[in-house]
Amino acid sequence: MSKMVPVSAVRGRRIAVDGYNTLITIESLIEDRIVVFCDDGFVRDISAIHGRHKPTRTTTEALQLLLDLLRELQPSEVLFSFDAQVSFSGELAAQTRTLLTEYGLRGEAHIVKQADVFALKHGEIISSSDAVLIDKAVRLVDLAAEIGRRRFRNKLLSLEEVG
Repeated sequence: MSKMVPVSAVRGRRIAVDGYNTLITIESLIEDRIVVFCDDGFVRDISAIHGRHKPTRTTTEALQLLLDLLRELQPSEVLFSFDAQVSFSGELAAQTRTLLTEYGLRGEAHIVKQADVFALKHGEIISSSDAVLIDKAVRLVDLAAEIGRRRFRNKLLSLEEVG
């Protein structure tokens, strides 16, 4: 939790977004799938989609919610990374680039071999709830959690509620 910064810290900083990790969690909130507020302060879905993600209208809605939040937070740059081994990564990256422009955000969407390595190398702040990134990053923000708190508060379970 000591690595987590408030969303307000994003202003004027370059943020690296772990694309699939963040979007799948937001999609889970939209689709009423289980999302848990964990004891480390991060929000995680339990969908176990991993490399089988296929973009849908829900993906577009999740991306729009994320970009709405980012526009409000005013980062200097937004760098999305999508894992190359996941089918349709190229299409999702292209859609993300288009929407970044439409939302007036400076940034790029990259298709990479390892999203976590890219995020660690390029982000001043990283948006992800991935355990590997949490262990290695210096500063993290959980944008999916912020969207959950703002729009889907009743859908966030805490581990205390589950256990």
